[in-house]
Amino acid sequence: MDLIYDGNNEDEAWGRSTWITCGHIEIADFLLQFRNRSNVKVCISSRELTVFEQKFHNFSRLQVHEESIRHYCEGRLTDEAPELLDCSDFVSSITGKSRGVFLWVRPVIDMLADGSNDGNSKEELLKTLDSLPSKLGGRGGLYMRMMENIKRQYLPESKRLFQLVKGLDDFYRPLDIITLFLAEPGHLEADSKQNLRAQNDKFLLKSWEESRPQWKVLHRCLKSRCGGLLEGNENVQFMHQTAKEFMSRKYLWNEIFRNSAGFVGESDLDLALLSGFVRRLKCCREAAIRSDTQQDLQVLKRLENGNPDPYVALHIPSRGCELLRSAVGCAGLLARSFIHSDHYVGLLDELDNAGDRLIRDWKEGLIMSSGRSHIADISWVELFLRPSEQKKPNSDNFTFKNFLELAILIDLLPYAEAKIRGKDIPRPQLQSLLLRATRFQELKWRVERQFQIIRGTPSAELSKMLLQEGVDPNCRDGESNSAMASEGDLTAWAGLLQDGLFSPFSGQRFFWEGWISTVKVFLEYGADPTVQWHRPHSTKDRHPKKIAMPDTVISAVLVEQPQYKKDLADIMELLSTAKAKQAPAE
Repeated sequence: MDLIYDGNNEDEAWGRSTWITCGHIEIADFLLQFRNRSNVKVCISSRELTVFEQKFHNFSRLQVHEESIRHYCEGRLTDEAPELLDCSDFVSSITGKSRGVFLWVRPVIDMLADGSNDGNSKEELLKTLDSLPSKLGGRGGLYMRMMENIKRQYLPESKRLFQLVKGLDDFYRPLDIITLFLAEPGHLEADSKQNLRAQNDKFLLKSWEESRPQWKVLHRCLKSRCGGLLEGNENVQFMHQTAKEFMSRKYLWNEIFRNSAGFVGESDLDLALLSGFVRRLKCCREAAIRSDTQQDLQVLKRLENGNPDPYVALHIPSRGCELLRSAVGCAGLLARSFIHSDHYVGLLDELDNAGDRLIRDWKEGLIMSSGRSHIADISWVELFLRPSEQKKPNSDNFTFKNFLELAILIDLLPYAEAKIRGKDIPRPQLQSLLLRATRFQELKWRVERQFQIIRGTPSAELSKMLLQEGVDPNCRDGESNSAMASEGDLTAWAGLLQDGLFSPFSGQRFFWEGWISTVKVFLEYGADPTVQWHRPHSTKDRHPKKIAMPDTVISAVLVEQPQYKKDLADIMELLSTAKAKQAPAE
């Protein structure tokens, strides 16, 4: 690690730090314990650090790295710089200067190959090689030299590209190079404060192979703008973790991009990412659902038979799931940042339009072959997402048929408000949305991969907004009003309370804070304090009574969650007040 960082600022000289040196000594002493045991043989691999050189100097050793680096250099220079004269001179110089570090060799070969292809002479290339620092990180390291070679006019674009890739986690992978460059300019058109790039893009699907000329050009742009520290076409990422660490050093970042404009804050960055994913959906053929006679017949048959999941036989493209999942994830981050803007709503409208456009050709083919016009009402949400197959005692497994219902599930409050407040939405539809805003639900992207689950938990803000629009908290989905509800036929209020008994997040603070706040909102807007319902059976249920009521639920939750004693006492007081209001006057 002493080849990576230097100085005493944020880059402590790790390889020379006392605590690391002591650790190396401990490792060596531990391994030396085995030298007198006849039945043990140990093979140790390491860099030629001074500690190990001293501790193991009497033992047999092989120095394999020099020959491996030599072969690597010869192979790459022969393939990528065939006109380079006296290649062996460069190979010897690189091998000696690398000190056995392959990571250092790789960008050096890149520089020499580019220089040779640009027509630089042998003397110029050797001069460049001699001038290169032997360490990677820090102010005087190779990474800094690579960044210093970027043309000044490219630095603003470079900064935005690094900001985008640095801001990603595995949730947004893979990030292809087309998506990255669609996000880099930001979400608004140049010299405009209103026009969204995503809305102005035409919907023109091309395959990755058809887009080859485009991403070939973008690959060269990425190299010239980011000095080689970012690489990849179908999955852009840092060339190595040490390059990411280098660009994460604040004082180095500020030195590199001293007067360069980038994304101002996290909101601008997330909006740019959201815009990039939406724009990519509008030009990615691999994201669209294609028609297939055999699968379409199975879908039609399941639709006719009223199957709860008629699309299970449909081939769902993984790239469509990846892009939609990433866009929805960005929308969630922005919602939690309380972004209330027309830009946010406009981007999500365009996301919804792009999702439906991905399935349009498939739907049109199915309508023509079957003659069933109602198929036109199917949305991308129904096709790309499905309910979790794990039925939980507190789950009614609601269907999600449109993007607004999905937005309610994942608490996209700014978007939901824009689509609901003052829009005169029919009351049954609002009631359906309230159930989805208060009940625990799980959806999965149909292509099974990591991070594919979407979970919805009670939202006090969404519930309050819907109740303010006139929804009755005591009304069931479809306006049913029987005296006693059974499992799967609960009011939003009773279902919310039941979730407190069977919460899958019993140890999670975020669930209980949301649940308690939502319960208080319901009582504020007229929830029935005397409602009763049949409880579902659970083997973990410590409270065997078959009938549940608000008082018994709160008492049971208090036993399980005593840390919320004050909040639960406030709820009991609200229940008592509500009961008193219901009592007939003497």
